[in-house]
Amino acid sequence: MTTCLATLLLLVCPALAWAQVRVTPLSDHVILLQAPRANMVASVGPEGVVVVGAMDTLSARAVADSLTARAASPRRVVIAMAGLASIGQADAGWDTRGALVIMQEFAVRRMRDPNTADLRRPRGQFSQFFSIELNGESIHAVRQEPGYATSDVLVHFEGVNVIYLGESFPGDGYPRIDATLGGTVDGLVKTLDPWAEPDRPESTRRFVGARGALARSADILAFRDMIKSVAEEVRRLKDAGRSVTEVIAAHPTAAYDQRWGHGLISAESFVRDVYQGVK
Repeated sequence: MTTCLATLLLLVCPALAWAQVRVTPLSDHVILLQAPRANMVASVGPEGVVVVGAMDTLSARAVADSLTARAASPRRVVIAMAGLASIGQADAGWDTRGALVIMQEFAVRRMRDPNTADLRRPRGQFSQFFSIELNGESIHAVRQEPGYATSDVLVHFEGVNVIYLGESFPGDGYPRIDATLGGTVDGLVKTLDPWAEPDRPESTRRFVGARGALARSADILAFRDMIKSVAEEVRRLKDAGRSVTEVIAAHPTAAYDQRWGHGLISAESFVRDVYQGVK
């Protein structure tokens, strides 16, 4: 089945190619779906599909069409994540495709009512924890300390040891720490701490961020250490009376821009967020 998934890829349907969604098998029943603005992870099998991620309407349509060709059962459960790709997207149109959409309650509370009939607010909400078992895979969604926002969620595909971190690990560069959504530097570090460790040869653990490539524990460690280092320097400069403009000009991310400075969030935006968040 893994070989079959690999060969289908973008050839499954024109809509998938149009939306530029790339499919990578992670096991015989779990796949990574990478759209231009977001990563998603799905368990696909005879019992149906569970999809996890922050989705926009374009990628949701392409993914839904692809999954129709992959799963015999029409059952669809979507654990929708709040993220940069999902702003203003409500349920991304999954409800009209017969899927049950579930989201962390704080994300639903701050969601505006959709202005189109194709979108709606998610029908399901959870506070701290949501769990589902499908296709022999136990999938656990657990609310985290606020890093990007108060609705930050980690999702663990237990059987294959794949962990979806969403905006807690953007994967393509610097993080967004949105104070208007309750995000904090300390909260982000606390979410990353349990997973930040050197790679062990025997470890099968893999991480999926909001965007970017599949990651290992060492990538999370480097990312966590970068945040702590930049936050420490920004705090030092702020305590010395420097304004946010002066701190940005001091370029506290200089040592990290080559690795992390090419994502949706610029180094300047990241420093602004950190400056606002450090005490």
